[in-house]
Amino acid sequence: MNEKLTFTNIKKIGVVSDLHIPIKAKTIPKQILKDFKDADLIISAGDNVSLAPLRELEKLAPVIAVYGNMDPPEVASRLKANIIINVNQFKIGIVHGHGSTGSTPEHSRSQFSDVDCIIFGHSHQPMNEVVDGILMFNPGSPTDHQFTALNTYGTLHLDQKIKGEIHKVSEVEIK
Repeated sequence: MNEKLTFTNIKKIGVVSDLHIPIKAKTIPKQILKDFKDADLIISAGDNVSLAPLRELEKLAPVIAVYGNMDPPEVASRLKANIIINVNQFKIGIVHGHGSTGSTPEHSRSQFSDVDCIIFGHSHQPMNEVVDGILMFNPGSPTDHQFTALNTYGTLHLDQKIKGEIHKVSEVEIK
């Protein structure tokens, strides 16, 4: 089921999904590594494809990751399907978002109750929208153009509220 982890004094969370490294790109875009240097926590919503990008991100801040439908068994076996984390006063659900029913946001929403934010991926389409009082946040894909013309990633800023921000990647080192 859901694993529960607690983090305090968090101001900035870096968020990625659908890295697909080394399939779609050689490495994490440098822009993300630069932007996440001051992150207190980094979240990956799956489809990393290898553990290498998670190891690289761990050099910057603690990393919480779930597996996606494109993660091979050696990656998926080390990660959970979904997680709830407690960050400051907020509950954040994390899931990749793949499933057989509903849209990606609908399927992701169905995995959690009583959360303030749901981080998901899978569709490669960024989303930063409050739906029924829950921030639905998909950072998009920083490396893959399938399903969208833009490469993106996200940050969450926490104070009295959770505020999401989507960032366009300016350059991807294609494999």
